[in-house]
Amino acid sequence: MEKTNALIDMLHILCQVQEDLEQFEKTLDAQDFLQASKHVDNTRQNVALLKKGGYCDLKIVKALEAERCIHHQTLIYHLEEMWTATLKWNLPPAKETLNAKNVSQIRLTIGHNTNLPSAMQAMEQVGILTPKLKAFGKH
Repeated sequence: MEKTNALIDMLHILCQVQEDLEQFEKTLDAQDFLQASKHVDNTRQNVALLKKGGYCDLKIVKALEAERCIHHQTLIYHLEEMWTATLKWNLPPAKETLNAKNVSQIRLTIGHNTNLPSAMQAMEQVGILTPKLKAFGKH
């Protein structure tokens, strides 16, 4: 009975992982970056539960961990693309030295993107927002 319950628990977790992987694709296509990051995190937590339960040697657990890593990197890629397309510094030509006259030519352009708040929250969840803001502030 104990083995049966353990197997049922494992299958339940596998179903949750499958659901999160499928929902990740849908939310990413809809550019709902915050929900996509939540699905990646749920997958990470469930794979960790499987490993903790002693199933770390199963090929399916290894495959799910690899898939989670791919989804995590895909999310980061899309967040980076959105960031680059939305926020831009317009600087004077590199040939010119920066002086009081041309410093007024420096402009920050923020493109219209209704997903920016969601994307920034997702960037925080995956750990890339703080380094992005630091790098952004250096320009």
